[in-house]
Amino acid sequence: MSLPRNLCRTTTAALLAGMALQVGAEPWPAYRGPTGDGVCHEPIRTDWPPEGPPLLWRRPLTDGFGSVTVADGRVYTLIRQREPEDREMCVALDVGTGEELWRTDVGEAWYDAGPAGASQGSDGPRSTPVYANGRLYIWGSHLLFSCLDAATGEVLWRRDFKQEFNAGEPPWHQAASPVVMDGLVLINVRVAGRCLMALDPEDGSIRWSHGNYLSTHATPVPVEWNGQRQMVVLTTRRLAGIEPATGRVLWSHDLTMNTISVAASPVICGNRVYVSAGYSTGAAVVEVNPTGDGWTTTRLWGLKRSLVNHWSTPVEKDGFLYGHYGFKKYTTAPLCCVEAATGEIRWRQDGFGQSGLIRVGDRLLAMTATGEAVLIEANPDAYRELARFRAIQNGVVWNVPAISDGRLFVRSTREIAVYDVAPPPPPRLILKAGRAFGNRLRLTVERADGQPLDADLAGRVELRWSEDLGQPPDQWEVAPPSLLWLNGVLLYEEEIPAGAGSRFYRVVVP
Repeated sequence: MSLPRNLCRTTTAALLAGMALQVGAEPWPAYRGPTGDGVCHEPIRTDWPPEGPPLLWRRPLTDGFGSVTVADGRVYTLIRQREPEDREMCVALDVGTGEELWRTDVGEAWYDAGPAGASQGSDGPRSTPVYANGRLYIWGSHLLFSCLDAATGEVLWRRDFKQEFNAGEPPWHQAASPVVMDGLVLINVRVAGRCLMALDPEDGSIRWSHGNYLSTHATPVPVEWNGQRQMVVLTTRRLAGIEPATGRVLWSHDLTMNTISVAASPVICGNRVYVSAGYSTGAAVVEVNPTGDGWTTTRLWGLKRSLVNHWSTPVEKDGFLYGHYGFKKYTTAPLCCVEAATGEIRWRQDGFGQSGLIRVGDRLLAMTATGEAVLIEANPDAYRELARFRAIQNGVVWNVPAISDGRLFVRSTREIAVYDVAPPPPPRLILKAGRAFGNRLRLTVERADGQPLDADLAGRVELRWSEDLGQPPDQWEVAPPSLLWLNGVLLYEEEIPAGAGSRFYRVVVP
């Protein structure tokens, strides 16, 4: 059998393969990312030059305050189309080029007057499309819910909640995004006796609904505590944990917010929930604990009026919250670090405005309202800025960025821009084999260029094996013993059972 250059055969019964390195990437299927908490789970390049990472493409968009969704090679977002008539539209763009692939009408486009000066006269859809299983779920400003085929934009089903249920709109219209969880589509509504509904994703039929409270602009947040999957929902009078499959209320805590606008989503901090709103409301933290037959809640502090997230939701790391704080400070709101346990402000940096941010590992990627992207350490001790560049040239940024497959997506009321933030490919590794003694097999992992492996790369390397070379790579077993990093190479030893057949190995960097 002829082997490629990076394969070798030993005199033991094992065939060893040094395979290509793998880097994880994932879609950005919903508002605030894959887990709804504003956290990006893939690595990005953070050594940006002064002019910023390479621009892949930029194109104009018409009005809209929502963010973007990225899946299956497409970027989805909502815009306001003014001609030939005023309508909300969902548009799909090619992720590689920005070419428009389709656009679909998803409802009326008229809006109450907002802060025209701060928004430069723009107004448009507020929510973000959600992608799941080849479909898009869109909750329009005027309560038309649409399910579209994500590949073509074809309308699969629709429900008009104003017409069917005489549903009411909150001030400045519907702004929360849908949440897909446990096979259902969950939405905030303002129907008499109901503030929450679960829709069947196939046909839009109502699977359950309840809650005699007013819904808010705040998008619900998925979480799992003590093995119990639940959705944390904030209404104008109550914070609650809901079992998504049944609608059963697992716990609730009375918490008077306001009836004007509660727009920032709850933030999960371990077993604590942080909430905040403007209009003389402030912030609070509620602790949730399991008991023998249910759950208990305790308010740790708040409502503290000195802490206000107008509509931008903070992100959490190690018990600290990082976010845009301030009320009606559209271009000047500070970025702050707040200790979740106490509500103490650890640091603040002015000049960000009412924009949004996400967390990538131990870095914050924050937008300013005027279009700068800023990379910051998620460090409670001090504000430490790592890089900054002008990502958006036109319009106002009142939403969160998105990251998928090494691309950074930012949009404003006037345009969308996409940047290459993929980490540089790691150096090529080679796998060498030989007997250590007896039936023990020794493998070494080395850099192909002869340079020593650094500690960071060595710590990420995995060795995987399979008895079937045709088995999908993600199904190969991880070799159980630890790799030993010594003098710039990784060493691995294994006892080969007598009479063992062929065994294949590969090097992987997840």
